[in-house]
Amino acid sequence: LISAAAVAGMFLGHKVGATFDKIDHMYLNMIFQQSMNQRGNMKSVTWKHPQKNYVINSLAVNNNGNCRVFVTSVQSGRGLKQVKGTACLDDKNEWIVKEIY
Repeated sequence: LISAAAVAGMFLGHKVGATFDKIDHMYLNMIFQQSMNQRGNMKSVTWKHPQKNYVINSLAVNNNGNCRVFVTSVQSGRGLKQVKGTACLDDKNEWIVKEIY
């Protein structure tokens, strides 16, 4: 299992994530955590960077006990990058990425 912050790292290898700084990664992780905590499925959380040309969106697709399938995307002038996977709640009530596909 890997930290939800690793979702942010998934974008680093892509041109979209090349312009991310530490603050951007914090927002990406915050958006991811908020979307996973939404009650119900298909409720997304979106954040638009006030100075850079990109939008982060994270969507919890469905529940399976303490786990959820998610889609997190970053849209920028350089394109769209999506990460899909499964995350589960740990004993500290934090979402941990279990699988990326």
